[in-house]
Amino acid sequence: MRQPRRPLALLLAAPVALIVLVATAAAHAFPFNLPGLTNAAAPQAKPRALVFKLSGRVAEANNPWDILGLDKTLVFSELLAALDDAAARDDVGTVVLRLGTTQMGLAQLQELTHALRRVRAAGKRVVTHLDAAENGMMLAATAADEVHATPEGLILLTGLRAELAFYKDLLDRLGIQADVEAIGRYKSAAEPMTRSDISDAAREAFDALVGSLFDSLVAELAKNRRLTPAQVTALMDRGLLTAEEAKKRGLVDQLTTWQDLKRSLEASHRSLELAYPKAEPLPDVGSFMGLLQLLTRRPDRAPAAEAKIALVTAEGPIVTGRGSDDPFASEAVIASETLVQTLRDIEDDASVKAIVLRIDSPGGSALASDLIWQELRRVGKSRPVVVSMGNMAASGGYYIACGAQKILAEPTTITGSIGVFGGKVVFRGLLGKLGVNTVVVSRGKHAGIFSPLDAFSDSERATVRAWMQRTYDTFVNRVAKGRRMSYDAVHRVAQGRVWSGQQALAMGLVDGLGGLDEAVAEAARLAKIDRAQARLVTYPEPRSILELLQEDQLQLVAPRLLLRGATPTLPALVGLPAPLAERLSRAVSLVETLLAREGAVALMPFVLEIR
Repeated sequence: MRQPRRPLALLLAAPVALIVLVATAAAHAFPFNLPGLTNAAAPQAKPRALVFKLSGRVAEANNPWDILGLDKTLVFSELLAALDDAAARDDVGTVVLRLGTTQMGLAQLQELTHALRRVRAAGKRVVTHLDAAENGMMLAATAADEVHATPEGLILLTGLRAELAFYKDLLDRLGIQADVEAIGRYKSAAEPMTRSDISDAAREAFDALVGSLFDSLVAELAKNRRLTPAQVTALMDRGLLTAEEAKKRGLVDQLTTWQDLKRSLEASHRSLELAYPKAEPLPDVGSFMGLLQLLTRRPDRAPAAEAKIALVTAEGPIVTGRGSDDPFASEAVIASETLVQTLRDIEDDASVKAIVLRIDSPGGSALASDLIWQELRRVGKSRPVVVSMGNMAASGGYYIACGAQKILAEPTTITGSIGVFGGKVVFRGLLGKLGVNTVVVSRGKHAGIFSPLDAFSDSERATVRAWMQRTYDTFVNRVAKGRRMSYDAVHRVAQGRVWSGQQALAMGLVDGLGGLDEAVAEAARLAKIDRAQARLVTYPEPRSILELLQEDQLQLVAPRLLLRGATPTLPALVGLPAPLAERLSRAVSLVETLLAREGAVALMPFVLEIR
């Protein structure tokens, strides 16, 4: 990660003499008055307008290996920092959000609305423009003073739905069996591979979750547009709205093309500037010196400060060790050794007075989660640790969260799922279909307990089941200790059940509702420092590509410049429609989780798609 990029502060210097301008040049007068001089009639210089262009994928942290700037992923913490910086600038009068197709989760979009409200509270005008928008994007759009839509645009205000795919029948046809044990009535992570339809418990949990998310979405939209929840629900029941209909119904203020809005802003402001994202210039790699500069340069490190608040991002599945040895892996992961080392580096820096851990994770290895939990508890003895939950902090993601002193979530954050599962995938049927015969020679009653050839025997199943129960009990006890609850109290809201942030607050699983900004404020309060004087610093500190290679002892051999978030390309998926290919790819990922022999897995039930 690297320090969120902020525009340079406006440098003001008092002139040594006052130049009297003719009336025709009065519009260019300095935007301040000299001490002792006033001129009430003199017009002020026009303010600037800053544009924030949001489209594509959004991640919680930078990709440190993106040496060529090919990764166009937006970084959420940088976006929030840029908005807060715009709110603080005296020369900025208007902030403009140009909203495209953005892969933000509901919780991120909800947090974005909070940032826009802070901009408005600072006296800035906020304008949004969209060509088309779905449910969540309308949260951000309607948080503005003015909402502009392309006249021929479309508003897909359709409500929410969870799409849950099941693959057991497909696996049966292939001769593959998932033999899985789960602890917790609602721990349904393996159901897509073991059932043809959803269980009653999973249906109950997901119905309640979607209902809570829907209520939060309706409440926010109603608040933003001064409508009643009943009016918003009625609009959602209509589903598809043209831009003109959206304007009549109070969701949109003006029907304007982007070019027309741009010309209007340029005429009424000193300048119209792209504030985010900003492209960074690259060295000339056509020469040896340019290439060397590319490999050795590093993002600006935070200057020394008396008090720092460390921002650590934990994004992706949780794995043991240091994660993938491939620096160009397409998916961010939370690697236990890497995160533990980061926390120890922070501990060595006496200027760090508090830690904010930003989590966006569906969970993963129970062992890795416990190792991180233990380190957070240890580091938390010397300075406060506050967790800020993003779109999801479920299962193993919640496991590590409960190691902090305080946990904050958005109402639409997906969390909980306190439970575990484990097992294996059996391929004997598939091998038989392929004409493969396997002969086994072994010693020991349970030598083949994780063999992919056969399902668990009765004694093997009992052994695995006991192991799962011990892991579940440890998980519940960790939560009970962190949340100052009894085992029974946690167990009642655990058993693998998934909750929204709003529900989790009522259950005592989180301390309050809020985003990254509120988490930083809470960390400063617990550390008893002035937040305005404390510097927010990302950890691990930014390093050059050469430093990364030296640290991990990696070699660049025919590097594959895969972008984070890219869908894995499997031979069987080539030619399939994108939605089907994506679902099958996720099913393969679940199989790989079991094949990794992690044993106990604390993973979010299903790959949940909320649309």
